[in-house]
Amino acid sequence: MAPLTYNQPQAPVTWSQFFAHHAPQQVLLVARPNHYAIPPADKDGKHANHFAIEGYERYKADPKGFVEKAISQWDKLCATFTDRLGIELRVMPGIKDRPDLVFTADPSLSINDGVHGPVTIYSRFQNEQRQNETDLHVNFMKQALPERVVASSYRQLEGTGDNVYDPYRDLYWCGYLAPDSQQHASAGRSNREAHCLLTDMTGIETVSLAVQEPYFHIDTSLGFLSRGHVLAYPGGMSPQAYETFKYNAFTRYGLDPKEYLIEVSKEDAEKYACNLRCVGNTAVMADCSQELQDKIRSKGYEVIMHDMSQYIASGGAVHCVTNNLNE
Repeated sequence: MAPLTYNQPQAPVTWSQFFAHHAPQQVLLVARPNHYAIPPADKDGKHANHFAIEGYERYKADPKGFVEKAISQWDKLCATFTDRLGIELRVMPGIKDRPDLVFTADPSLSINDGVHGPVTIYSRFQNEQRQNETDLHVNFMKQALPERVVASSYRQLEGTGDNVYDPYRDLYWCGYLAPDSQQHASAGRSNREAHCLLTDMTGIETVSLAVQEPYFHIDTSLGFLSRGHVLAYPGGMSPQAYETFKYNAFTRYGLDPKEYLIEVSKEDAEKYACNLRCVGNTAVMADCSQELQDKIRSKGYEVIMHDMSQYIASGGAVHCVTNNLNE
């Protein structure tokens, strides 16, 4: 994909222009959760994130019942995408001893520039326990989409969970957590240098944001709606990063934060309200407060809520369990 040049910020497009030129039909990669599990702490006594500490105890108390409920939640979510929103799903089978495979957002990201077609870039996980998921994505793509152009990152890069493409502004919001040299489960995820690599590979601008634990991937504290509105939890990133986000999301485009910024409370952030997927004018998201739902609806969006409690217990929700192959 030939890099593009961005000398000045582009003015936001109109609603009709956006859907005519910047919103190709989503194709979502999902993985069956029949082998989903919440792993115990690693050899260093670390869980993947704060949410998984309590989540592991829930899972350990009734593994079979926990997974059965997770499957039910996943089935209902997939039905919303296919039956209600007309989205095509590509379904990976669950694989034994790969408990995090259901979080398909992390092992890869894809981008379609409308000229060269879609390209998929595979991740390199900081947490070595998840590296094998990348191989499974590669093998699945070779069989399901053999024509797909693929590339690999040689720096730590954790897919579209930590590098969220914003089609309204045509840039990537990229998270990182310093220090990035640790290897245990709760280690810092994406390497900041990988963000420059992503720009080199795609020609798309990246904005680096330092996240704060337990909000380890940027898609757990930022959620993007189709007409430029953004759900944001200030506590999910450093104060400096939050100011960087607000400047690059609103100020540089002349957008009024009072209109376009939807700040999320800690209570809703812990329900993974930011971890959503927007399809056209519809926000598909984990169950959250009525107040936040009303704020989103007041901007003209439809909201579809889903119980994602089994996945929140491991640190993920709607965005984490889906990966748009036709971004």
